[in-house]
Amino acid sequence: MPSSHSYHLHASLQESLSDIHSILLEIEDRDFCDKESSVIQGSIGEHIRHSLDHFRAFLSVVSCEKSRIFYDRRKRGMKEETDRHTCLLEIKRIQGLFSTLYSQGNGDSRLDRQVEVEHVIDSKGTIAVFCSYADRELMFIYHHLLHHCAMIAFQLRLLGKKVPSSFGVAPATLKEQL
Repeated sequence: MPSSHSYHLHASLQESLSDIHSILLEIEDRDFCDKESSVIQGSIGEHIRHSLDHFRAFLSVVSCEKSRIFYDRRKRGMKEETDRHTCLLEIKRIQGLFSTLYSQGNGDSRLDRQVEVEHVIDSKGTIAVFCSYADRELMFIYHHLLHHCAMIAFQLRLLGKKVPSSFGVAPATLKEQL
């Protein structure tokens, strides 16, 4: 049985992915792909694809015996950043993978292990490898997702769309606002 913090983090991740999914159901395809009218670099689709890349990198380690996470090895220009339907399907697929991880009762044992994290640390391509733990990296991708949700919320508001006030806001900030 996963620990309480692991369970709550999993629930928060699932909720955030569901929030993105719901928002994508409400917007137009042109808003999903629009890069021109935003003051933020990247379209909504690109921000989501970028965040999902981090989920995929994480899952590639916890779903097998690999021990190094490669967040910076991403495939840009994928269909999920230009096709809203493909993106919606990928969100559901990733949610399913996380649900499977936790429903098998393996979530905690797979998260409670040391991993290496490889990052490109400058524009010359210098690589650095850091030690971490899988559960710490899960927390990182959750906060990384929230950061991109905040940018998406800003883009949607500029387009005149209604966005839930909690979308893209860190849990600690929401707690302070209560």
